[in-house]
Amino acid sequence: MTAAEYKTEFSMWAILASPLVVTTPLLNCSSTDQIGGRFTPGTCVPSLTPLQKEILLNAEVLAVNQDITPAGRLIAALAADSAAMVYARNLSDGSVAVALYNPADAAATGSVEFAQLGWSTATSAAVRNLWAHRSEGVATGRYPAGRPGVAVGAHETVLLRLTPYEEVFEAETSEPHARLAWGQTESNDGLSQARFKHAAPVRRHQPSD
Repeated sequence: MTAAEYKTEFSMWAILASPLVVTTPLLNCSSTDQIGGRFTPGTCVPSLTPLQKEILLNAEVLAVNQDITPAGRLIAALAADSAAMVYARNLSDGSVAVALYNPADAAATGSVEFAQLGWSTATSAAVRNLWAHRSEGVATGRYPAGRPGVAVGAHETVLLRLTPYEEVFEAETSEPHARLAWGQTESNDGLSQARFKHAAPVRRHQPSD
């Protein structure tokens, strides 16, 4: 398997709330290859590869897997126009984990319409790429906004966390204040229906002396 395929495997485990049982040895105490029972006592050394560390110690992906919400599901199947499949899972803080999965042997593009998540087209959400550990900014109505899709390599999965919010403009300052939304409910088909409440009052701008 390639690095992309290993990350896809772990992404699907996270989206589908699969139990994690990791059998990767943390130490290698054999001076010879242990496969087939050929164990030769030797000095114990860490045996995790950089890729294994990147995958197994990714706290953001593990947080999706360990969330208490039900498993996610496929919300957009493979299309004829080389678009990636879309999986989604509601999370307990009101955000949604989205996996853009490309099962093909060639590169594809991936996107998600917020209507597919049960949100209105006017909804804005902060987007986080969980494998890149990178903020992708704010998208409104769909991700990515303003272009057809993001690149998804062969057998690759782009794993995202979308957190909806509202921008409130105070009359006296016209400064935007982001308010995270929460309190999503589930419909019968398991996808979220947006029912937002404000987590906390907006802090008003205090003029300096």
